[in-house]
Amino acid sequence: MVEPKLVAVIGRQRSGTTVLRQFIGSSSRSFDIGEVFHGLTDRKTSFWGFLHARASVNEAYRFPFNWHTAWKDFIRHQSELFPFQVMAFDVKIEYFPVVLRTDGVNTGFFFDDPTITYVYLQRRNTAAQIISRHVAAATNVWSQTDPDGGAERLWRRYQIWGGAPAPAVPPRGLAIDPGEVLREIAAVRRQDEAMENFLGHKFSLRLAYEDLFDASGKFADQVAARIAQVTDIPVADFDRRPILLKQRTNGIFHGIGNAAEIASAFKGTGYEWMLDEQ
Repeated sequence: MVEPKLVAVIGRQRSGTTVLRQFIGSSSRSFDIGEVFHGLTDRKTSFWGFLHARASVNEAYRFPFNWHTAWKDFIRHQSELFPFQVMAFDVKIEYFPVVLRTDGVNTGFFFDDPTITYVYLQRRNTAAQIISRHVAAATNVWSQTDPDGGAERLWRRYQIWGGAPAPAVPPRGLAIDPGEVLREIAAVRRQDEAMENFLGHKFSLRLAYEDLFDASGKFADQVAARIAQVTDIPVADFDRRPILLKQRTNGIFHGIGNAAEIASAFKGTGYEWMLDEQ
């Protein structure tokens, strides 16, 4: 069995990691295996589910110093299920306290793997990312498929895994605490700086959410070319139609009931420009 090339998209919730991961998995030579550190039970999609299943048979897998071996076993298992040249997955920065430990027993296994190509995706507009996350959490709608895009590609995964995307529920009159948003912006910037200091040297490619798409809504030429370069797959083999609808195309305040309060709180902070995103 030929070992697949592993491409990990690293970024925050609501920063485009899912749609970029799906794009990388859109080639006939690649496969999107999802968020491998999200969820606890499904062994097909989650490392933790796989680890739990293995630990029920062999208790050695319960110990963190064996998780590096478990990770290798997990990837081998994925390769057997999905025999593609490239396997794409994403890891949310919010999960780092679980995935990345510094307790000296090698629980930083994921970032110690030299076979992974790390793609860092950042959203410059932190306020838009945070407000989008609040809306998604309130409505329980984290993504919406685009019927005119590449949504049919999802069925390649669903035929193997089962399940289907949830219908969209539009937000109406949500109230978001502007002080909480400002505190989160400051916290995100501190966390990003710490992550950059620790992991920045591992990133083979850096992209910004704001640069992902062209005017037609497809993945931009430059983004497609750079992904082709890190995956060793020709650009023409990728489907450049995004599966998911672009987030909050009606403006950052669409569905928000206290937009004026948020705008007032942002005055004089230096973050006012973030509220102008369309």
